[in-house]
Amino acid sequence: MTTFAVNEDIGHALAALGERERQAWAAYAQTTGGLTGSAYDHAERGAWEVLQLMLTDISTQRTELLAAPGHRALPRG
Repeated sequence: MTTFAVNEDIGHALAALGERERQAWAAYAQTTGGLTGSAYDHAERGAWEVLQLMLTDISTQRTELLAAPGHRALPRG
């Protein structure tokens, strides 16, 4: 497999992680949106914990992808 193919695969995987990150934030916003007072406080605590777990997982996967053998930095566009 050529370096280009490896980078293309990694690029697709990074894009998918970016989409997962967007969805995680959207889920957080949806969970807390429109709530006030104690209902917001209660929902926000749980939603924040879930969001942080998801973001940590995404960050770990992103780091692993970028450290993959044969990976070269993707050009910035």
